[in-house]
Amino acid sequence: MADNDIMETLGGTCAVIYGIIRETYLFWQSKGELVDGYCYLTEPTIYKRTMYGKRLQRAAIKKLLEHGLIERKFCGMPRRQCFKILNFSQSAQMNLQVGANEPTSSYKRTDKSAQMNLQVGANVCLSNTRDNTRYNTRAEEGGEEGELYRNIQQYGMLSPLLAERIKKDIDDYGIAWCKEAFEVAKRRGKANWSYAQGVIKRWEGEYGRVEKPWELERNDRKTNSNRQSTKARTDVDWSKESDEIC
Repeated sequence: MADNDIMETLGGTCAVIYGIIRETYLFWQSKGELVDGYCYLTEPTIYKRTMYGKRLQRAAIKKLLEHGLIERKFCGMPRRQCFKILNFSQSAQMNLQVGANEPTSSYKRTDKSAQMNLQVGANVCLSNTRDNTRYNTRAEEGGEEGELYRNIQQYGMLSPLLAERIKKDIDDYGIAWCKEAFEVAKRRGKANWSYAQGVIKRWEGEYGRVEKPWELERNDRKTNSNRQSTKARTDVDWSKESDEIC
């Protein structure tokens, strides 16, 4: 999730992009699958989660690099961007070094801004620990809720932000709705929670808060299919029939 200090210092776009990079990094770090200390995160993935285009993404990443909060390199074929979250000491040292090297006319950095960078680094470390614990325990829960989290995790990262969205939908609509909606998403080749949310909203709009709207939907589709089949059999163009008597 977006860090308030980063939002105040660098802006909302930078805070959101940093939050996504951090969540991805911590996820692969917890699995021990970082590549030389870096994690993959492509521009299309960031766009899917934020709707930020390439220009916004690149401007935000440039600021994060300049302030020493992340490192980036390109690797693989085709080339993919990889990120590393710098720890507190690295971030603080790089921020202070940037402040010493930058011309006064460009940024006009002061001791107060350097202290703010140190505070950002401390808050990032604390927030990282909280988020890492939270999204790991979601998938370890028992019962139907834990089963749903594990099912979703098979198709992508279960980040803290995504886990909170799912939890809210479970509280609002119930676990049965959420499980069935994700099954519908999987059958249609759209195994992501955004698609499942769309299914839930459609059920609510068409059938209200009934117990099993998916069964009503299947019955409606079956009825419509039978009607179309009957119409196709009855709509015969008799003008093309032969006048001959068999």
